[in-house]
Amino acid sequence: MGFTGNDLSGQVAVVTGAGRGIGRETALLLAALGAAVVVAEISEDGETTARDIEARGGKAIFVRTDVSDEESVAGMFGECRKLFGNPTILVNNAIYSPVKPLADLSSTEWGRVLSVNLGGAFFCIRQVLPHMKERHGGTIVNLISAPSMPYAAAYAATKQALESLAHSLAGEMEGTGVSVVAYGPGMVDTPGGVSAFHELAGYLGVTFEQMTRSGLNPGYDGLAPAYDSALALVYAILHAAEYHGQTVMMHELLPEFVPAGEDDLAPTPETPGEMDLQGLQRFCEHALAVSLKMQSILEGTEAEFERLPFFARPMARAGLKRKSGARARYLTDMVTALAAFLHQAAGGLRKGDPVEWVSGRRSFLARWQDPEAVLARLAAYFREVPSETERFVRDKDALEEITHVCAEREAVALELSDLASRIRR
Repeated sequence: MGFTGNDLSGQVAVVTGAGRGIGRETALLLAALGAAVVVAEISEDGETTARDIEARGGKAIFVRTDVSDEESVAGMFGECRKLFGNPTILVNNAIYSPVKPLADLSSTEWGRVLSVNLGGAFFCIRQVLPHMKERHGGTIVNLISAPSMPYAAAYAATKQALESLAHSLAGEMEGTGVSVVAYGPGMVDTPGGVSAFHELAGYLGVTFEQMTRSGLNPGYDGLAPAYDSALALVYAILHAAEYHGQTVMMHELLPEFVPAGEDDLAPTPETPGEMDLQGLQRFCEHALAVSLKMQSILEGTEAEFERLPFFARPMARAGLKRKSGARARYLTDMVTALAAFLHQAAGGLRKGDPVEWVSGRRSFLARWQDPEAVLARLAAYFREVPSETERFVRDKDALEEITHVCAEREAVALELSDLASRIRR
């Protein structure tokens, strides 16, 4: 992931619900990267997390906190400022999630879900914003979940509200240096998660294994380790300015977390005698030129998103992700990696040496899953942009220009998809 032991040196992090699960692993990682960590937790598990951080050489305090209580939250931040200074990182992770039919949920339970999950985030955010704005920097992360969850309706509703809250607040923080991100941790192996998934499975009439191996957790045959989810979360914190105002998911931030097995890769000739080196060289050079075109197109697309009004950017990026199946950053990184591999391979082949092709191809295909399929979906996205644009653009000349540009982009994406398919073969 490119972490070092001092990435967060001098930073002060508050992690709510850090006694167990994702919160605990996030607190441990933040401390390992140099941050002083406040473990804001209602149970004694928070004391264990803080002790474990200190045992590993980090700095941490446990402050027993009921995030649904504004005075308790204020007291926790007071302890934070007294010992470490003003927080520069806030992770809103604490949750309450009863599992039962909505009709069986009492008004007390409903209120508790809202006050812990949503009210707690509000109280914490209000505590950190003035100082973050004053120092022109800081990171706020709201953990979110699936858009709907039968038998956990109140929980799912608050998680969607937290996503909306993150996007709205990001708009208010535009230009201040404060970054706000919504993070989807995936289906994670935590004590609370396992308990909830067992209960949900019973209500849904499936086994625990059927539910947790439903394919909703890309890259995992079942629940993801809490450590993996925390890795992605901390990566988002370190790159928060890049993800400001966006929703990011665990599996999007860990593009190489499930390398393809050896059996998944087509065999590659290993000796020059089995290769047409000149033909392969020409192929690499052509594919490199197309990759660079695609790189330029993706940079142009991102620049177009940035020119949109802030409130429209999340919708534009969500449209790209929905149609292509990948975020803009993932697409850019994949095409950049492809171009780098082809550049190295072409250079080696010009000297009659196929080693860069053999090793580079294997490495690229191990890291990037089905690049040809991703690029084909990207082409479909560009194909649909003009019809989507017609709904809010009435200028005929502008529409014709958009149609022309998107047709060119679609053609490049389709060609690169075909070339990626040939690389796999």
